[in-house]
Amino acid sequence: WYPTECAPRMYPIEIVTGNITTEDSTQISVPAGKIMYNGWGELGSTFISDPIRKATPTKLSIHWFSYAEDQFYGGDFTLPTDSIRVAFKEGYTSPFIGEQKTFSSVMIGMAPNGAVVVWLKGDLLCREVAFFNAQKEEGNWKAICSNTSWTRKEYVEAQLHETLDSAAITLIKKQRTSQFPDLWNNTYRERFKLLPNFVTRSTITQVICTYFNGEVEMLTPESERWPRVTRPLPKSYAAYWTNPVGQKLGGEIEFDFEELEQAIAAFKREKADLTNDALSIQVEINSVDHTISNPILRDGERQFPLHKVSMRSFGM
Repeated sequence: WYPTECAPRMYPIEIVTGNITTEDSTQISVPAGKIMYNGWGELGSTFISDPIRKATPTKLSIHWFSYAEDQFYGGDFTLPTDSIRVAFKEGYTSPFIGEQKTFSSVMIGMAPNGAVVVWLKGDLLCREVAFFNAQKEEGNWKAICSNTSWTRKEYVEAQLHETLDSAAITLIKKQRTSQFPDLWNNTYRERFKLLPNFVTRSTITQVICTYFNGEVEMLTPESERWPRVTRPLPKSYAAYWTNPVGQKLGGEIEFDFEELEQAIAAFKREKADLTNDALSIQVEINSVDHTISNPILRDGERQFPLHKVSMRSFGM
């Protein structure tokens, strides 16, 4: 495996120092010294000089600068070695070649308010294995900008204008006077017993589920009938199917997080605890033109139609 990093698109960060310690006491450097805003759960930089085969990670030391917050964060964290070892051993079925593989990256995500998430990533798939809260630090400003002709404020604003559009910068300035969102610490990570439910005469062959917390999962007919384990709210479903006459087709649905939150809140007003409820997002595929209908979040007989979605169908 290789180390890599990521940050939300609107909240650029720069790692000052980062190291992963393994069971054999090897120190693996996390890529540093580069402004990152590649997207939550998205593959970042990679150091390819280290050997591919490494011992299981045991500790993470990470220190970074958040440009949006104008704040240093850092911490030393103990990783859940046993569960990481199991995940590496179990691996996953590649959505590309259908063969069993092991994860190839240990990805570190950093977000506002000191959120730190560790995922294992391979091909499209991504699994969260740890979450931490880093502490604010004084930091060493010269590690970010050694040019003394820039003030700290000037340099931070220049980097934000170089990486973000005007709308994002306006929002960040507003959040600086109030508070930065807590999405990555808690909100995106809340889990439910939730599954996609495709209503169709076609045969679903594969569903790639991308979640707002950065995880990506593949469901197939062989996935133990899609076990109802807990899952975060979905960012998108990409489904692939074979219709009754043998055509291979596909479609993708992108969800709006606030609308999903509203639907969950509506269910909670009737029943506060949804822990054991069997939630599903029902999607109907038209058997004539193979278009995808607007999805519906269901909890037994209760339902909440979802309208703030983006949908497309495509041939294979």
